Amino acid sequence: MAAANNAQNVIRRKLVIIGDGACGKTSLLSVFTLGYFPTHYIPTVFENYVTDCRVDGKSVQLALWDTAGQEDYERLRPLAYSKAHVILIGFSVDTPDSLDNVKHKWVEEVTRLCPGVPIILVGLKKDLREDPVAIEEMRKKSLRFVTHQEGDAASKEIGARKYLECSSLSGEGVDDVFEAATRAALLTFEKGEGGGCCVILAGTTQRIRRELYEVLCRGERVAALDHESTKMQAQRQWEMRPFKSTTAGWTGRLPRVDHSHGGPSPPSPNAEAAQKAGSEPGWSTLPES
Repeated sequence: MAAANNAQNVIRRKLVIIGDGACGKTSLLSVFTLGYFPTHYIPTVFENYVTDCRVDGKSVQLALWDTAGQEDYERLRPLAYSKAHVILIGFSVDTPDSLDNVKHKWVEEVTRLCPGVPIILVGLKKDLREDPVAIEEMRKKSLRFVTHQEGDAASKEIGARKYLECSSLSGEGVDDVFEAATRAALLTFEKGEGGGCCVILAGTTQRIRRELYEVLCRGERVAALDHESTKMQAQRQWEMRPFKSTTAGWTGRLPRVDHSHGGPSPPSPNAEAAQKAGSEPGWSTLPES
């Protein structure tokens, strides 16, 4: 009975991260949820993670949606926005163009598809500012790193709730990003009963099925695709351990790491949790036919 009550008291929120391809979005989610930094770059189509955290005594189950930044997937990416409670827009501090695209592309997309949903702007790869190799590469290209002041100014310009910087490689600032995002998502929830944004897409579900099938045929990764209902669901479950934070009232969670194998423990499928997640507001994304 107590376990059932605890499950009912868990607040489920959905976070979507967007930004230019290869700016560091997937690495950020991997470090926070899986506890390791990916060493190989594989372009993302859709990827889902689920993690538990506590904010001021509230239990929150956070569904994290990774998206494709490449132009090839412009028509698929909006599927991820449906019923989102908070949006992370990421850019890389060693790529000034990625910040320009935040101001001229990404915020326009969010404003159009998710009006009113809070935005957190995140400067990624901050460790590169101190990396001698990266510094030399920037010098050769006659480029300069985006400064914290420039990121903060861009955050104010686009109306973001907050600007934060982090390094997925070192882990610095990663937890702060998700604390800010979780708090913003909870505020969205408190303003109205369901919260989140609703995405209405032109075209048919059959066309969406065809485009997703073409993506799969090209060998790209899709986290979970239910062929019959075309609903994306988070289907992974990991044993969690507390993640240290310097902020009172916040406890993020990460999977236990199996150091003997140099990576995280394998996920334990939980079909019941996945099915329930798919029925909760903010989890189902693809339109019905």
